[in-house]
Amino acid sequence: MDEIRKSKSSSLKSAPPDFPSKKSASTSRGNLTPPPEPPGERPAVAGFTPLPVPPSLIPTVDDGYEVASTGDAVQLQQELQQARNELAEKAEELASIEASFNEIKDQLARVGDLISSKDGEIEGLRSTNELLLAETKNKDNSLVRSKAKVDLLEETATKAKREASEYKQRCEEIEQEKATLEENLVTLQQERDEMQAKLDDTSQNMGGEVETLRTEKFQINDRLTKRMEEVASLEQKVAELNEEIAQLKGDMEAKNLEMSNTEARATSEKNRIVTGRDNIIALFNELLDGALHNVMIVVPSMVDVKEIDLSKLKASVKTMISTKVDMTSQDDLDLVQALSDLNGVEVRSYDNSGRFAINVDRGDVAIGVDSTAGAFALHTQDPQAIDLFVKQFMLECWTLGRTLNKR
Repeated sequence: MDEIRKSKSSSLKSAPPDFPSKKSASTSRGNLTPPPEPPGERPAVAGFTPLPVPPSLIPTVDDGYEVASTGDAVQLQQELQQARNELAEKAEELASIEASFNEIKDQLARVGDLISSKDGEIEGLRSTNELLLAETKNKDNSLVRSKAKVDLLEETATKAKREASEYKQRCEEIEQEKATLEENLVTLQQERDEMQAKLDDTSQNMGGEVETLRTEKFQINDRLTKRMEEVASLEQKVAELNEEIAQLKGDMEAKNLEMSNTEARATSEKNRIVTGRDNIIALFNELLDGALHNVMIVVPSMVDVKEIDLSKLKASVKTMISTKVDMTSQDDLDLVQALSDLNGVEVRSYDNSGRFAINVDRGDVAIGVDSTAGAFALHTQDPQAIDLFVKQFMLECWTLGRTLNKR
């Protein structure tokens, strides 16, 4: 009897030790989630190894055994029934395992379809990248043409300044000549007055001298008339030169204004200052409209994250957010969970001490701080500034940040 019991127990215990129970099988099916989206190339799916088949649970009887009594037979029948019940339970567990296995196969098939769709998105991103490269080349050519135009304007302005200086010098010379002529005119008028006085004094006694004085008077009047005509001509030339100088000054001011506007436009396209926290958040939302591949965001707290419209981002855009997460705040934890459920969004906790920063596709960067004087930020497209700000300002917040586990 003892040998039979030992044989039955050894046969029942020969089932594989790694079979899960019903409870564990159902729990594992409930917690099955699709694997995360692969960031790179499509991984190869390994083949499935069939589950081992449990050995037979039929009890064996040693040769030469004979039933000793009716009581022993009844006990053997009870044990046999118990073994059958256990075998039925094992069969149910095996069916549960097969169902789980089939569910995993279905999930892997869906993952294969997802990988195929991501391959298509990657091809689309490559095409978009080629278009962006072509647009960048066109912008570079436009910048070269703008620089050539600015150089031409500077050369024209320099020439206009030189001509204006020459006209100014000529005007000064004409003014000096005019002053000399006026002095000569005054002298001639004095001479005429003196001659008239002499003529009046001697007209009664010296008839011949009167005629001479009259002749000299006429000569002086002729000379005075010629000088006055010359003065009038010079005054007209001065007026014309003044008008020409005024016109040249207007042209030069217009060219200087156009050159200043061109330089201001060229500078404003690359750099601009944004003041105020609300304006900084608005700038972040504006830059997110053009995101295609990846976005890195640094803000002081989860309150700022709530105001950033991340829903406008495509599922293919990888988003990294570094901010201070209050682990005792249920609102912060719920928001982190909601963001983690979005495709391509990852959040890390780091005390940024009032830092604001965003980088979109390595092309636009904006950095700022929230100081006691108020929040302000610098938005730039300069490649050297982008490289410096991303490495020294943003990657520090990301690499030193604490990774948050999904709940």
